[in-house]
Amino acid sequence: MADQRTPLYDVHVEEGAKLVDFAGWDMPVQYESIIAEHEAVRRRAGVFDVSHMGRFRITGPGALKSIQHALSNDAESLGAGECHYSLLLTDDAGIADDLFVYSPRGTEDELLVVVNAANASKDLALLKARSIDAEWDDETPRTAMLALQGPEAETMLQPLTELDLPAIRLHRFAVGPLAGVEAMVSRTGYTGEDGFEIITAADDAVTLWKALREAGVAPCGLGARDVLRLEAAYPLWGHEIDENTRPADAGLSFACRKDGDSYVGGRAHREYLAAGPTKAVVGLVMNSRRMARQGAEVRISGKGMGKVTSGTFSPIRGAGIAMAHVDNPERKKLRERRAELVDTDCVCVQGKTEVPATFVPLPFYKRS
Repeated sequence: MADQRTPLYDVHVEEGAKLVDFAGWDMPVQYESIIAEHEAVRRRAGVFDVSHMGRFRITGPGALKSIQHALSNDAESLGAGECHYSLLLTDDAGIADDLFVYSPRGTEDELLVVVNAANASKDLALLKARSIDAEWDDETPRTAMLALQGPEAETMLQPLTELDLPAIRLHRFAVGPLAGVEAMVSRTGYTGEDGFEIITAADDAVTLWKALREAGVAPCGLGARDVLRLEAAYPLWGHEIDENTRPADAGLSFACRKDGDSYVGGRAHREYLAAGPTKAVVGLVMNSRRMARQGAEVRISGKGMGKVTSGTFSPIRGAGIAMAHVDNPERKKLRERRAELVDTDCVCVQGKTEVPATFVPLPFYKRS
């Protein structure tokens, strides 16, 4: 049993969810089945409890300055009600975590940061250490976070709120009443579908969850979420990205501003980017329904050239899919290294198991 539970734990038990320990939290991995929940999100809409993710608010006259120093993307560019993806880098430009930054009022004295559950304690310590004239508040215990994802997410959510959901464009958010409770609704997500992530008070989480269920939204667990994010080729910390992976390796340089001297790891990132990445994150489709798991060696003509970082069965592809780190000996740009491997056959080896596969462009799935 895990040490922590989200405000929706009892609801998950009532709905028959299979619970697992994830980063110290009791979390639903599935309800009906991973395949059924995947289909619900791809075809209509599903809701995930993502309350285990860390939610930290920074306030004070040095809030923006602290974020600019601590993180890679340009928070000065954020207006009121805007958010963006950013990276928390080490001194040598390894990825300590990836996260989202929200600007509630478009001012310099208040920002919200949402981080991965597995890194929450480490991230907060790093962020505090990099702060100047600002205070950090861990709002995670007092709040809940839900992810409503799928092509019908907007249609199903609109009757529950007076907020103008079509006006909330990608990476925008608004605060207002939702199913009778106050909530922050952002057009963000981790599934490759349209949808919203919703933050509300912990005491209001059950009300919101039940309203979404009554609207016909399917409950979904972390199992389906992982399949969905992998099909969309979104990186997962501890798999595609970690402290030994640089932004240039994973195609994340877009989240790093060019003035490298102004943030931790910035100069190292610019130097590494100029030299070219030594490895590349690539996509593989198995030549069957079999899967290659994290750690499987990727071989071409018997020669090892990398390792699988994430693997699963893809209902969209009808086959196993995987992302992998492969060597980039000539330090070519990521897109060039990926392009030269496309349609090349390989084998993924794990113990005595060998799974034939082919390199393919990323993502594996892109919504129309």
